[in-house]
Amino acid sequence: MAQSIVAGSVKDIILNVRTATDRLPKTTGTVYCLIRLEDQNPGGDGADHAKFFDANDNTWQTNGTVTTWPTMSHLGAGQWLYQLPAGATTGLQGGSVFATATDNETTPTSEATLVQPKEWTIVAAIDPGLREVTLHVQDSSSNALVGARVVVKNSANDAVITKGESDASGDFVTALDDGTYTVAVTKAGYTFASATVTVTATQTTNISAS
Repeated sequence: MAQSIVAGSVKDIILNVRTATDRLPKTTGTVYCLIRLEDQNPGGDGADHAKFFDANDNTWQTNGTVTTWPTMSHLGAGQWLYQLPAGATTGLQGGSVFATATDNETTPTSEATLVQPKEWTIVAAIDPGLREVTLHVQDSSSNALVGARVVVKNSANDAVITKGESDASGDFVTALDDGTYTVAVTKAGYTFASATVTVTATQTTNISAS
């Protein structure tokens, strides 16, 4: 499910929240955004490196030391917003950011239930050597496909560069260095051939089911 957060940028975290009792969109009350960061574990020690975002001083803290959980703003139709500030991602690359919602500041409860939790990967700031690339997933009739699994690999060594799912517009947006990449797409009920994408500029590439 991972999309991208460009390091050093503000990220709008929008979550669809429904009440567990009747499954209707949650539109009132207080909804907290629990935002967790998992680093790349560079030491390879197997330890839990997860930290949570503290809105008190805009820093990452362990769960037991968070002073203020971020509160979300209701946008409408059960959609809630929290803007993760640029300082939270400055200098961070390769980490995974997960967001969920709660109504009691600590853990999700029966009163606030996400339709789908969100995940993002922090990528390097876009510069002349790193391009914003949109991979648009569509069926054979050019209709956008939502929730298709996208895996991008370096064609030279088969290393996974990034992965995630297409969004509501059928897009998977990421940042890639100039080069050639192999893109594998999977979605139940559809067949995709492996695609080769050569990145030389900011671009959108259509990937169609056969």
